[in-house]
Amino acid sequence: MKSNNILNPESGYTFRDLFDPLKLKLLTEDFYSYFEKKDKENFEEFRRYESAKGEGFTGLQISNVLINASVVLSDFLVKLFRLEAEQQKFFDEISYEKDILTFKKDFVQRRVFKKFKKEDLHSFDFVELDGYVQKLKQTVFADYDFAGDEEKYTAMFILELTELEKIINGFMKVINSLRKTLPFQNQY
Repeated sequence: MKSNNILNPESGYTFRDLFDPLKLKLLTEDFYSYFEKKDKENFEEFRRYESAKGEGFTGLQISNVLINASVVLSDFLVKLFRLEAEQQKFFDEISYEKDILTFKKDFVQRRVFKKFKKEDLHSFDFVELDGYVQKLKQTVFADYDFAGDEEKYTAMFILELTELEKIINGFMKVINSLRKTLPFQNQY
């Protein structure tokens, strides 16, 4: 007969155990052992916080203790409930979306919104700008699958261009610094 237990059999617990206070106490102890093995330093800090019931900890310290504990608890629960495949799928989705989120945060919010005002939008020739961008996509970033996911690949090409901009700006600082210090500075 097939077991209805959704918990990892290696844990030694059954789903019914989740409703038994004595078994929950044992499960908590197992979590503490797991936490201590995974991250001894943060475990010890968690136990100090727990023993003190938070007294003497600043709000930031409490936040850090709980965040650190939650990371390990998440791993423990993933193993307990056998959710590794679902977790990996979630991580893959986050990884896929990372470029888009970085683009929106670093480029759109930090650069575009700071540099351009809503009132200035009428002064842009969006047809000309779009034409330029399309040529750039077709020539420099021709291997990107814009048809498959335009948002992702647009974010990727903008992030690549901003990375190149950083490199060029750093290079130009070095060149300008050298021009000021080298003896042949006025010859060119």
